[in-house]
Amino acid sequence: YALSVRQNLNAKYPDREPVYNENGTWRYEYFQEGFDINNPEDVYTNRSLIKCMGDNVPVGGFIQTKEKPHPKYKILGCAMIKKRSVTGHFVLNGFSETGEVNEQ
Repeated sequence: YALSVRQNLNAKYPDREPVYNENGTWRYEYFQEGFDINNPEDVYTNRSLIKCMGDNVPVGGFIQTKEKPHPKYKILGCAMIKKRSVTGHFVLNGFSETGEVNEQ
């Protein structure tokens, strides 16, 4: 299983910005590691996210906001991986502070 996903400031991957809902839930599309979207299982980190998705294991989400040498991260929180899109993005549905989860 994966514990979390992390978006870096200078990443080469086309991650998308999180979308926040009025109820505090959120949606984040995290691009898989590696660019072969037809064979995500070739990379162990993608296999672990696929396993989390299949077994309903939540992951944490982090987005880098400041570069090294003293990096900082925005903590998105815990999320369920809803699906992997045809574009190679894992769709994470984030929990609100009251425990609701985004279902979009």
